[in-house]
Formats: sequence, C-alpha cells, structure tokens
Amino acid sequence: MKILVLTIISLASTLSATPRVLVLLPLTGGAPEMGSAGLRGVKDAESELRKEGLEFELKIEDVQFSSKQAIQVVSKGDFDGVISASSQVSIAIKPILKVPQLAIFTQSDAYSSPNDLSYRISGLISDEWKRVAEYFNDTNELCLLSVDAEYGEGVVKAANIFSVRFFMDSPSLREEVDSCLKRSPKAILVAGLPRHFQAVATRLKERNYDGILFGFRPTEAKENPGLKVVASDCPNDCYYSEGYEATKIMVRGLLSNKPFNEWMNQTFNTRLGLLNFNSSGDTAQNFHIRELY
Repeated sequence: MKILVLTIISLASTLSATPRVLVLLPLTGGAPEMGSAGLRGVKDAESELRKEGLEFELKIEDVQFSSKQAIQVVSKGDFDGVISASSQVSIAIKPILKVPQLAIFTQSDAYSSPNDLSYRISGLISDEWKRVAEYFNDTNELCLLSVDAEYGEGVVKAANIFSVRFFMDSPSLREEVDSCLKRSPKAILVAGLPRHFQAVATRLKERNYDGILFGFRPTEAKENPGLKVVASDCPNDCYYSEGYEATKIMVRGLLSNKPFNEWMNQTFNTRLGLLNFNSSGDTAQNFHIRELY
C-alpha cells in the first residue's frame, strides 16, 4: 500500500486551493498568427468555464516564439499546470516542469516521451505526413519548403523528400521557391506559417506555376486565383481550437481531484473530434486533406 500511495503522489501536482494555469503563447515575435488565434480560443474557453462557476487562475504570457523566453518565465513561476505553444517552446520547457503540461501547435515527434505528465492536443507530424504521402502517391515529384524551426525539422524528417529550408523571418521566399521550381515538381508543399504560405503563392503566380500548392494548415491564407491549392487541415481552425480545448481539459483536470494522468485516461469530445491520449501523451488528430480552390 505504501508503494501505491507514493506512486499516486509522484504523478499528481500539489495543487493550491485555486488551480493556477500558465499559458505560454507567441503573441509577438516569429509566430503571432498562431498566438492570436490560440489566445482567442483560450479566452473563449475561460469565459465558458467561469460561467460554469469554476474557480481557477489563468496567467497568459507572451514568450515571443522563443524557447529562452519560455524557460525564463517557467523558471520564475508558481503554477499547477502549463499550456505551451509551438514545438520548440514545448520541448525546451518540458525537462524543467514538475506539473502537467498540455502542448498546442506542437507536432514534432521529438516531444513524445512515455509515462510522464506531458501531453499534447496536436497530432504528430509523422501521422499527418502519412496522409499527405498517400494523397500524392509518388513523393519523388514533390518539393518541400520548410521553416527553419523545430516544426519544420520534424516535417523534413517525416517526409524524407527534397526540401528547401527558409528562416522564420524570410521576407519573400522568392529564391527558395525558385530553387524548388528548378526541379519541375508536381506539387510544392509549404510547412510554415500563413504568411509563408502566402509568400510562396505570390511567387508561384509570378512564375505561372501550373502544379499544386500544398499547405500544412494554411489558416487565414488568402485565396489565390490561378493556383490549385490543397491543404492538410483539422476541423474548426486548428490554432483556435487547440487553445480552446487545451484550456478546458487542463482546468477541468486540475479541478477533478484525480491524478492528472488518470484524468487524461479518457476520451474527450472536442472541436477537433474525439481525442484519446496514449502512454506517451500523444493523440491522433483527425487530419483531412481538401482542395481549397
């Protein structure tokens, strides 16, 4: 019995009377599109939870898409649970956390680890790539434009096709797009933010590209007449929905009077579909591929 009690204590956080949740978002810096959409989801979930009479503290920090900034915030904080956004931030703070972590916008396979308190709402990039590869059949005719960040690295490893990397703050991507076009690809895939997707679309129209432009969740990207655009996406705006669902799951879990890992051992009915979490804290998100226009 002594061993059982110690195990339960080690897997549960020591909660304050009112659970405190820290939310780390990139509201400025390299990925404000993700941060602002995620923030809307977090705030809407907070409003609904408070209407239910639930008492909790929610502290939102702008970590500017910076792992260093996130580590500084976490090191100084006092909280019962953390919602972290982006692969690079989630991976960086994970080793120093002793409370439940629920990651959003975090698809890198490198985040996975078994039997701890780290979970993610996001699906794995390796799972998403399998759907993409099935859609195109012959991946030798593809060119991947991938952002130079943890997420982009994950796409490159999963895809194992010819790729051109670009920096997060690259202004136009003209040279990178032209490098892809030299191979006369059937499709050009963009793994980055909506602004990167739009920059690629602009250059492809200038070059009269007649192949497929493929985006990994190009949320809020403008329509691009003259291009055939296909996307891998999740239901109901990934960025908003992940922020919304993570907030609800985290707050209710901390208030459940259960060890957090026990709370997560259930099926959640969410805006992203039914979510189950395995022993590594991963879930299979319902990615679907669709022609946008």
